[in-house]
Amino acid sequence: RWLLGGGVKLPTGNFNKSNMVIPSTSVKGNVVYGSPFEELDPHFQPGSGSLDFLAVSEFLIRYKGVGLATNLSYRLNTENKNEFRFANRLNANATAFYLYRFLKKYAIVPSLGLDFEFANRDKFKGELFENSGGTALFSTLGTKVYFDKFAFGFTYFNPITQQLNDNQLPNKKRITGDLTYYF
Repeated sequence: RWLLGGGVKLPTGNFNKSNMVIPSTSVKGNVVYGSPFEELDPHFQPGSGSLDFLAVSEFLIRYKGVGLATNLSYRLNTENKNEFRFANRLNANATAFYLYRFLKKYAIVPSLGLDFEFANRDKFKGELFENSGGTALFSTLGTKVYFDKFAFGFTYFNPITQQLNDNQLPNKKRITGDLTYYF
C-alpha cells in the first residue's frame, strides 16, 4: 500500500508571549545579576503564527504477519508577522513489524526501526538564527494494540547520532503515545 497526502497548517495559537530573563554570571563564587529584560523566544510559543504546508508519503508492505512500513514527511514553513521563519523539516522512518491477531477483533503489533530528522536553520528577518537546525538519527522500539475501532500504542526513541548546530540541548531518550479511533 502506498499513500500520498498533503495538508496545510493554519497560523493558530499565540506566538507573541514574552518571558522575563534575568541575566546572571558567577564571579569568584559570587553571583552577579544584570538588569532583567523581556524576551520573545519563538521556540517557546504555543503557536508558530505561520501558514505551513505538509507533504507525506507512506509505504507499507506485508506478507502474512511480517511487514515493513516507511514514512516520509516534509513541512514547508512560511514567515510569521514577527519576520520569523521556522526551518523546513524532513522526517523519514522505516519500521519492521509483526502483526499478531487474536480473538478476531484484536491485534498487537510490536515494531523496531530507525527514525531520521533534519531541519535547516530557522531565520529571523532573513538572517540565519543561531541554535537551530541539525540532524538526528534514532532507533525506535514500539507496539500498537488494536481492538474493535480503537488503537493505542507507544514508541520509544533512543538517539544514535546527532549533529545539532551551535549550542542546542541534545536529544535525549523519549517516548510518544497515541490513541486512534477508526470511523
